[in-house]
Amino acid sequence: MKGIEELQQMIAEDRLEEVFNHLSTQEKVSNSRKLSKSLTNLSGRYHNLRNRLNSSVVSNENYLLELSQIRMATIDLVNDVEDEGESPVLKNNFKQWILAGLILVVLIPAGIIIGNEIINGDEKGEVKKETAEKNPGAQLSDVEEKKGPETISTKETKGDKSTDTAENQHTGNNSANNSKPNNRSITETKQNSSDTGGQSSQDEARTDTAKSIPLELGLKTNKGLKDVSITPEEILRVYVQVNQSCYIRVIYKLADGQLVLLNDDLQIPENKTGKFIQIGDGFIPDEPFGQETMYIFAQNSKFTPLTTKVENGYEIITEGLSASIKKTTSKGLRKNVKLAKGQLEILTAE
Repeated sequence: MKGIEELQQMIAEDRLEEVFNHLSTQEKVSNSRKLSKSLTNLSGRYHNLRNRLNSSVVSNENYLLELSQIRMATIDLVNDVEDEGESPVLKNNFKQWILAGLILVVLIPAGIIIGNEIINGDEKGEVKKETAEKNPGAQLSDVEEKKGPETISTKETKGDKSTDTAENQHTGNNSANNSKPNNRSITETKQNSSDTGGQSSQDEARTDTAKSIPLELGLKTNKGLKDVSITPEEILRVYVQVNQSCYIRVIYKLADGQLVLLNDDLQIPENKTGKFIQIGDGFIPDEPFGQETMYIFAQNSKFTPLTTKVENGYEIITEGLSASIKKTTSKGLRKNVKLAKGQLEILTAE
């Protein structure tokens, strides 16, 4: 069986007939009553739709809507065929094995750390106990040294001024010692600052490089790029390719001079760059026929809105062509705005 990605690409290119023929030869479909029935229904819907279009029984708008629904149902069918035959029990067991593995990965290191802490705590307790038995004075001194200011406060309450003075001097010495710079800490701080600064410099360099790369727009159609002509029995498919994330606007000039806003602020994310992306579901010409033009713009920020109105299901631009293009390509006060544009001349005929 062809790969799922290849079949999805065929569906996107409107090669549904080939997809249906391929699926009908698959053993998974033949052995599954559900899959076989779904394939028969989809194939029938598709052929019926094509016959209605050829007989002018269905409008172009309804045709595209129903064709899109058939495409989505075909994609679901391909996914169902791909999943057919996989054991649910095996899937559930696999998930349980993964979960058990994750639990072990978390619990084993945690148990080792807790065990080490208990062992170290017992060893420290035994050392302190031995020291206290051999030299009780040393234990008292150790406690006083750790208390610091609290020892001073207690002796002040007893009124022992001479001892208080001595303790204050001792505290002063400790403060002086604490205020001495730790060379190792300073070195580590400088190193961390250096690392952070280096990372920031690299990020800034990447940002500057991205800003300096111009936005590029590539075009192609299923009818080529020169002398493009179509009839109502044909579908024109237009594809765009960009080198960085951006927004797409498409303005279509009809043979009678009207301007249609086909796409506005169509976003192309970073993971779609470098690939040809189809605009819409395809274009079928309608009256009036003649010379028509498609203007395609790409910009790294959203476009300035155009004034439009809806007529017969189309978004008609009420501004003239020159004003619309000027508003689309104008950067105004915005900085770092990148723009690319392309144009297709299309001849429509009966």
